[in-house]
Amino acid sequence: MKNIRIGNDILVKLTSLDQDSLEGRDITVLITTFGYKKKIEYSVSGNILTFSFLGMDQRILGTYTILVIENMGKPGMRTVDICKAFRLVACSCDAGGSDPDQLETITLSFDFELLLSGMITYSDIKNKPKINGVEVNGDKSLGDFGIMESEQVLSKDIATIIEELNEPEEPEESIQANK
Repeated sequence: MKNIRIGNDILVKLTSLDQDSLEGRDITVLITTFGYKKKIEYSVSGNILTFSFLGMDQRILGTYTILVIENMGKPGMRTVDICKAFRLVACSCDAGGSDPDQLETITLSFDFELLLSGMITYSDIKNKPKINGVEVNGDKSLGDFGIMESEQVLSKDIATIIEELNEPEEPEESIQANK
């Protein structure tokens, strides 16, 4: 079973083991997992049924089954399950594996590399970060950035801070009283 990262469009090509053409037949395709069932639009070419399971429609991680039903709800109804068709996983690290014999899943894949070459020093960086408008150079204290330094906070004990908070403020004298 192939593990596929959730959120990727999946093109599914399902080949009928019965060599008869699927064209013109009354076929319903469902994709299911625990607590999820979705009717799928598909196309047929000979004995190959093709559909997409779009990343935007994928909501649940887990193992998926594909149901192909001919004459659903009518006389002559036949149902075939492709159990463990694929598994949606949460992380690209968990993707991989192989498809069952009669199934081919194709996902859009891409790769990227982050290449760093040469040596760079902090002084070579053009857009250095700033805190409160002060450029960060590594030789500044919290006070230089307008941030209270920890020594100022630690110089008072909790009781003193609480006492200062509970002290009533002295009323300011009225400016007009002094005139």
